Parts: sequence; structure tokens; C-alpha cells
Amino acid sequence: MLIEGQQSGVFTKAISADDLTHIVMGTFRLQMYKWRMAEFQFDIEIEGNKMILAMLTLIHLK
Repeated sequence: MLIEGQQSGVFTKAISADDLTHIVMGTFRLQMYKWRMAEFQFDIEIEGNKMILAMLTLIHLK
């Protein structure tokens, strides 16, 4: 999806698709870790959606 997004001009090409993949996957892993460390006391879906929107804001071309 990241490669297709870059090719279609939706996502930035300033960062390689491989690096973007690591950033995206790392963000998800960190979110899961924070949830686990908080003993599952927050809504992972709400917080996950916030992170997705933040990432899309960073990589989306205007």
C-alpha cells in the first residue's frame, strides 16, 4: 500500500517505502506495548486510530 501510495502521489517519496514500513510497524508495536504496560486500561482502538491519523498526516502529500 505504501508503494502504491507513493506511485500515485498520495504519500511522500522523501522517505523510502521500506523505511516507511519500519516507521509504521514500529508505531503499531509501540502502541501495543504502551497498552500492555498500562495493563490494557485504555481503549486500544481509539488510541490506535489517533496514531493512524497522525501517521497519515505526516506522510500524506497536500
